[in-house]
Amino acid sequence: MTYKGKSPGKCKLQEAVLRYKNSPGKCKLQEAALRYKNSPGKCKLQEDAQRYRNRPEKCKLQKAALRYKNSPEKCKLQEAALRYKNSPGKCKLQEAALRYKNSHGKCKLQEDAQRYKNRPEKMKGFILIAFISAVCAAPQYPKPSYSGYKPDYKPSYKSDHAPMPYDFAWAVKDDYTYNDYNHQETSDGNGYVKGSYQTLLPDGRVQTVTYTADDYTGYVADVQYSGEPKYDYKPAYKPSYPAPAYKAPAYRAPTYGPKY
Repeated sequence: MTYKGKSPGKCKLQEAVLRYKNSPGKCKLQEAALRYKNSPGKCKLQEDAQRYRNRPEKCKLQKAALRYKNSPEKCKLQEAALRYKNSPGKCKLQEAALRYKNSHGKCKLQEDAQRYKNRPEKMKGFILIAFISAVCAAPQYPKPSYSGYKPDYKPSYKSDHAPMPYDFAWAVKDDYTYNDYNHQETSDGNGYVKGSYQTLLPDGRVQTVTYTADDYTGYVADVQYSGEPKYDYKPAYKPSYPAPAYKAPAYRAPTYGPKY
């Protein structure tokens, strides 16, 4: 904020500064500082510092440092460092490093490294290497060898009877009790059986099971369903037989004997 001319605010600030400058509080602070400056406590601190500065231990350290500074060993080290600094070998190394730094070969290497760093094949290579490392680190187990199972079962019993093939079928259909199912089966007499059966389910679907059975494969069934499920399914009941008709019984009139 700038003041143009002599504003009342600036005049008030100048008057406040002048009053503080000549105030008794500032004079007391200056007197206290002057008393501390010339106080015995400060003088004692200065004397202690002077004694520490001139004590024998510090003087011995200073003399030892001065002796080492002017010792022949330090001078030899400084001369050797100076000779190496100005030696032709160091200059040649610096020149070779400078030439390599500005050489085309280094630039090409940097460009190739940058292109290799940003190419997609590098990421694929990293992923492939990580996968191979994980596979190699995993424990190796011998591959199990499986041999195809060929059953060599043969019935051990010996029947004295000749093979007897058979064929049967039956069915039940009763709408009143909601029973509707059938079954048919055939056999060649040598242990091979083939058949199927159907069942009407409570939801209106028909379950059909077709099966085969023999001494080697056992029982093998194929189950299929037909129709749509209906949970309120009730087959219409229509009796196929006529209602029984009963005739009223005919009684002869009783006969009574003579009256006495």
